[in-house]
Amino acid sequence: MKISKRIKTVLAILLTVGLVWFLAMQVNLADVIQIIQQMPISLLLASFGLYVLGHLGRTIRFYKLLGWKNGFHELFSIVALHNLFINTLPARTGELSYLYMTKKRDVSIAKSGSVLVIARILDMIAIAVILLVAVIMVPVLPAFLATVSYFVAGLLVVSLFMLFSLVHFGKHFMSGIGKLFSLFRLGKTSIAKWVLEKGDEAIDSFKVLKSKGSFFEHLFYSLFIWGVRFVLFWLITIGLGVEVGIWVGIIGITLPMLSTFLPIQGLGGFGTLEGAWVLSFMSLGIAKEVAILTGFGFHIVFLTFSIITGVYGFMALSLIKKLTK
Repeated sequence: MKISKRIKTVLAILLTVGLVWFLAMQVNLADVIQIIQQMPISLLLASFGLYVLGHLGRTIRFYKLLGWKNGFHELFSIVALHNLFINTLPARTGELSYLYMTKKRDVSIAKSGSVLVIARILDMIAIAVILLVAVIMVPVLPAFLATVSYFVAGLLVVSLFMLFSLVHFGKHFMSGIGKLFSLFRLGKTSIAKWVLEKGDEAIDSFKVLKSKGSFFEHLFYSLFIWGVRFVLFWLITIGLGVEVGIWVGIIGITLPMLSTFLPIQGLGGFGTLEGAWVLSFMSLGIAKEVAILTGFGFHIVFLTFSIITGVYGFMALSLIKKLTK
């Protein structure tokens, strides 16, 4: 296990170094700092405010899905620190921090894990819906981004199917697992009992979306979260000097954002996000050098927001821990 983790870490470092080196060789990285410094302070503050607002939306969604019993501010701090780990650790391993922090507060891993799956599926649905609206609003789309849009439309269908299956047929799936254990005379083993117990617990967490009202409520939270995020992404983008309309900006930003969901990102997400950014914005007619520079600039600004809120979350959780002793 330790060897596997080390291999993943080494591969993540190599991926980061390789992609950053490849892109950096084509520009002067000192120009990245210059374009960030030229970003209007009003856009910087507005985008940071929207970043915090998005965290509030995520906190509300987790509060409802988890049936959170502790303070809202404590959960907000967990969300902030969780997002810092996601944005800095390689291969989406930062997701594990959420399981750890909620388990320390008496939420089982089965429940928190299933809620995390629900949240990520809802994220995919929200991104797909917003992108498809943007595509409708833009009359002419480059071939490459049109292909990406078709892929996202397929992702929407798959995400809806997965969510529907987990909500309505999860119990049948666990029943089938139980029969399979019995068939091989493993039903009374401790491992089988643990798998069935945790599986049933996880499936029970999906019941929160069984009614149409609950599903649309949580979908609304997800659309709000990603609507706010796409606006802040667009504000950062135009602040860095890429003059695009909001709908074109949303289309251009979607591919880089989707790349952050894949377990291929390196340390800090550097390299993979910039690579997707360059492909996306070059297809929109942005010069390669500008695309590379703004890709790095966008990432640094966004990561700075994540660090600020993440450090705040860490300090708040540390203070809460001291006060409850």
